[in-house]
Amino acid sequence: MLLKALLNRYAAAIRKVYKFFCHSWVMDEAILKYFEQSQKVKVEILESGLMKQGLRKLLVPWEVRRGNTNEFYPVTQLESGLYVGFRKMNQFSVSVLNFNDPRNVYEYYCTAAAKLCAAGMRAPSFSVGVRKGPVASGLFVEDFTQGGEYRIKSRPASDSGIVVETGEEVYFDIDYFSSRRWQKIENILFMDEKNTINL
Repeated sequence: MLLKALLNRYAAAIRKVYKFFCHSWVMDEAILKYFEQSQKVKVEILESGLMKQGLRKLLVPWEVRRGNTNEFYPVTQLESGLYVGFRKMNQFSVSVLNFNDPRNVYEYYCTAAAKLCAAGMRAPSFSVGVRKGPVASGLFVEDFTQGGEYRIKSRPASDSGIVVETGEEVYFDIDYFSSRRWQKIENILFMDEKNTINL
């Protein structure tokens, strides 16, 4: 009986370790796949000539969607049909929270979107980092409002909302409710300078 109990405990420990490593591997694969897709969209954005206008001209003040810590602007529709929006931390996040390096927040957003997409949730299908010199400025992400044509009703205490016109649940505020977004990320991928768009 004792031997059987020990063997069962050992088997359970092995399954736990196996599950952990398999889960980590799957998540890494999901993030890499999402990253590759995002980089393809980055190329499409650059080839569209969008950035020649300059970011300030692209962000129309009266179209901004403001949250507690972020601002979102509809930007354009690419030839592929994808709608692009720009998400950035607002002045409250930068000054009041004194968050000097926003790369961690943006990187967390990208990896969270990757994991949600891999789980079958409707999160932004791409995330492309934007910087001005060495300073992270924000993200180009999928625009669920489709250029401001659709309205999104936020769900209370949730990182998702409902597209009013279609009833679809979309995950867009996926960094706000997690304290992990403030933790330092050692391996920056999406917000690495070579992978971002420099203004």
